[in-house]
Amino acid sequence: MGRERLEYDVLIIGGGPAGLACAIALAEAGSAAGTPPAVCLLEKAAGPGLHTVSGAIIDPYPLDELTPDWRSDASFPLQTTVSHEELWLLTRRGNFLLPQFLLPPMLRHEGQIVGPLSALVQWLATRAEALGVEIYTGFAASRALFDERNNALAGVIAGEAGLNADGSPGPSYEPGVEITARFVVLAEGARGNISREVIRRFGPLRHPVHYALGIKELWRLAEPQPGLCGKVMHTLGQPLGREAAGGGFLYHQDERHIAVGLVTHTDWRNPWLSPYRAFQDFKESALIAPALEGAERTGYGARCIAMANPADVEALAFPGGLFVGDAFGMVNPARAQGVHAALESGLVAGRVLAESLARGDAGTRPDAYVQAMRETRSWKELEAAVNVKQLWRKLGLAGALIGGGIDLWGNSLLKRRLLPRLVDKVADHARLLPAARATRIDHGGPGGKLTFCRSESLVLSGVSHRRDQPVHLRVLDMRKALEVNWRTFAGPEQRYCPAGVYMWREQPDGSARLVIQAENCLHCKACEIKDPAQNILWTPPEGGDGPHYRGL
Repeated sequence: MGRERLEYDVLIIGGGPAGLACAIALAEAGSAAGTPPAVCLLEKAAGPGLHTVSGAIIDPYPLDELTPDWRSDASFPLQTTVSHEELWLLTRRGNFLLPQFLLPPMLRHEGQIVGPLSALVQWLATRAEALGVEIYTGFAASRALFDERNNALAGVIAGEAGLNADGSPGPSYEPGVEITARFVVLAEGARGNISREVIRRFGPLRHPVHYALGIKELWRLAEPQPGLCGKVMHTLGQPLGREAAGGGFLYHQDERHIAVGLVTHTDWRNPWLSPYRAFQDFKESALIAPALEGAERTGYGARCIAMANPADVEALAFPGGLFVGDAFGMVNPARAQGVHAALESGLVAGRVLAESLARGDAGTRPDAYVQAMRETRSWKELEAAVNVKQLWRKLGLAGALIGGGIDLWGNSLLKRRLLPRLVDKVADHARLLPAARATRIDHGGPGGKLTFCRSESLVLSGVSHRRDQPVHLRVLDMRKALEVNWRTFAGPEQRYCPAGVYMWREQPDGSARLVIQAENCLHCKACEIKDPAQNILWTPPEGGDGPHYRGL
């Protein structure tokens, strides 16, 4: 069965804030020039925002340029601004409120908007479609197409569906569509499968990308609390302590809803660590538990975010396309924010590509995008905060607070970092210690009131996959998985996966078998990122499958 072929001026892979900002900026620039481009955006979720989860506090300055009327638009979904913020250090001996005046301006959030990122994505999608952008939801891009003659990315194969579990075509098989374009924008988020092919083709970054796993829940208060609307809290320290970098958050998104979550950097060393169970411990802390008293849990989700080294700026563009947002790793590790960078990178990319199309370019490397990104506010932030992750890794939380503070205050007052750029070339997965050399971690069990098992949480994620399709989580070598993952590291994926996808079952002969419950997968990519043998490959399931997040 042959594939249909569609051609566009620009193809955007991913319908998050970066991809949609690019689509809007591109359509507006082209229309202003009198030559509206043909733009196609592919989103693997069944609808805009259904795979989107984030904190989220959003610095809105890119929206002022992208959609200047958003503040007066009654349909804009995020109506809460940060009115009061606190940063707490949680320890085993007590909780300490850090003085706000010590925080560099970059780390302050007052006046920024807070709320579900999925709602913003839905609003941006409506804007993009009104400008003529063709948005295809439920279309997963499964494979990259390259122009071999010019060695450039040319498009993707998307929409393949109906395969049997063994990979053979089933009775409802659809071969998918070849979608090509003059330029391709990769906006897949962290560790996207098309991005992986592009990096393999055109060369890896000089520095490893670091990641963090964010786990979030949404709670509905029994009674409205308008006085707390816009209050946000961030925490450092426990329950991660010295085991991992990261921190927690609790946001009063509106008068009835609280977002609570824990972000764990994936370079932890102890294979016994479970970010999910640490998050359950976090909710039982003396600071968080009272805020959730009497509330009802209504949503659950997880997602990995990426933090690239800004020294790799040249890798933003490649022959035939470019990266935007978290597909490259534009999360600021000091702010733990990346939505503003995603929006700004999409805005810049759309305008650069509009100029390229006007010149008649196709399949070239958009170098102007690299230079334009260097001058953006978000990229300058990444440069200012470049040492925070390395300091945390080398010197712990105290080193990150002190050294990071020096750099960020230097950037604020003197417009430059005061410490030399630190370099760390050890990937997150390579830091894991063998289980025999690590101390077991005793997390509390589910209590059913504030803490829950993963299966209970999955119900709130809306996750759904067609069971008889090929398993989209591929273990490349089961013998290596047994030797490395099980025998050396005691099966860490069964602890760090926030969806309980992986389970090792001991066999009568003393060996073990890895069971993969792919139907539970939240598409967070933690398994591929943290796997010590780099032996697990996340591939997209059928379009539309996965979580169905609401209000996250």
